[in-house]
Parts: sequence; structure tokens; C-alpha cells
Amino acid sequence: MIENISITGVTPLEKYPKSKCSKYYKQCLEDDILCIPHPKPDIDCINEVNASICVEKYDILNTVLGPKLIIHGVKNIKIIYIADNCQQSLHYAHWSIPFCEFILLKDLSYDECHSIIDNIFVGIENICIKHNNCRMIDMSLLFIICPQICDYNYCKCCKDYCYFNPNEYYSNVECSLESNNTCINCKNDICDRPNKKKYK
Repeated sequence: MIENISITGVTPLEKYPKSKCSKYYKQCLEDDILCIPHPKPDIDCINEVNASICVEKYDILNTVLGPKLIIHGVKNIKIIYIADNCQQSLHYAHWSIPFCEFILLKDLSYDECHSIIDNIFVGIENICIKHNNCRMIDMSLLFIICPQICDYNYCKCCKDYCYFNPNEYYSNVECSLESNNTCINCKNDICDRPNKKKYK
């Protein structure tokens, strides 16, 4: 029964980075047909399904619509199942499925994209087995790609705001200096990059 399958690999909410960006992200829902490789025995019932996603590399393309972040990665899927044989033996099978997704980095210039992308975080939101038979599993994987965008050249309080404000994941505040070299938006720190937007 599909309802009795144990699902592992969904990312807990507390594992998401504080500096995730609510402007530049990508939600993905992908369907995969998994075939049990020979000479493994047929499936009687599936005990467990586990999934993980690994980002292998990312590139930035300069396109007519603006810079695009291209993410290359692998979906790693593993199942544990009871075989349809007289021994009812326990077996496992695993697959590594490559994927490629893109995120349009609108409002950013191509040159600055290379310096402000700090990391790529991927969180698995749902794993669903839709159908299976003795040799095939039809499953869907819902995941979100969250680039972590920051610029370490901005003033300290701007960085702290980006990293530790639980309610604001993207900020588009203009930094400008008062006559005493104090950032108008930061107030208590000197900003060394006036009139620049900050991202996180």
C-alpha cells in the first residue's frame, strides 16, 4: 500500500538558511519514472523512500532578459522494498537523476551577480509516490532552490539585517551618506558603499 510507505528526506523548516531570498528563488515539481534495475527481484511492497538533492555547479548567463542563474544538480533517490519471491527478502535500489533549472535575476546586472551569490540551498518540500507496480515507481519531487545572495562589502548593520531579520528576506534599501559619513538607513554604522542597493 502506498499509504504505508515511510518517506524520508523532506527538509525541516529550521534547516532553511536565515538569509534565504524571497525575490530570487525557484519552485520545482518534477515527475520521475523509476525502473527497478535487473537482476534485482520484483517489488512486492515498498517500505521506504528517501530523497536528497545535491547542487553540483551553477553558472550565470548574460541573456536578453537579464542575467540567469543556471543550476546543475542531481536528485538521489533510494527505495527499500520487500521482494516478490518466496523468501520475501529485503532489497534496495537507488537512482541518481541529473537536473538543470534556471532563475532569472531581474534587476541585477550581469557583472555584480558573480560577486554577490554566496551559496545555493535546495530544500525538499514533498516526496510523493503516485503509483508503482512490480518493476516501476512513479513519483514526484517538490523542491525549492534558494540562492543565498549577499555582499560582504556592505556595512555591518546592513549585513546583520539581511541575516537576522526573520520577517524580511530581501531588502532593496538605498545606502546614502549624511554629512557626518553615517549611513542614513543604517544610522549607527559607516557605510563604505554609498548609493548602492543591497541584496541578500
